[in-house]
Amino acid sequence: MRIAGTFEADGVSKTANFTAADDFVYLCDATSGAIAVTLPAVAAEVVNTRFYLFVKTDSSINAITVDASGAELINGATTYDLASQYQYVWLYCDGAKWFVVGAG
Repeated sequence: MRIAGTFEADGVSKTANFTAADDFVYLCDATSGAIAVTLPAVAAEVVNTRFYLFVKTDSSINAITVDASGAELINGATTYDLASQYQYVWLYCDGAKWFVVGAG
C-alpha cells in the first residue's frame, strides 16, 4: 500500500548481471565476479519518475557498475561504480535524465 509522500520499496538480491526493473532496492553481491547493472532506457521505459537504490553488500574487490542505457547519462557520466562493501547509490529519473540523489 502506498501512502502519499512515501515509497513502497521492494528489495531483491542479485549476484550476476541484470537490468533494473520494477524493484526499488537492489542488494548486489559481487563475491563471484563483477556485476553490470543496466538501467532501463529513459525515453522508452520510464513513463513517470523512478527511484533505484543499489548497494554493494560484499567485501570482494569486484565492482558493481551501474550503466545508463545507450547514450543516456547518470549525472553526466555513462556509468557509476560501487567498489567498497556497503557503498551505495540512490538514483532518480525524472522521465528524461538519471540523477544521483544520494551516495555513500
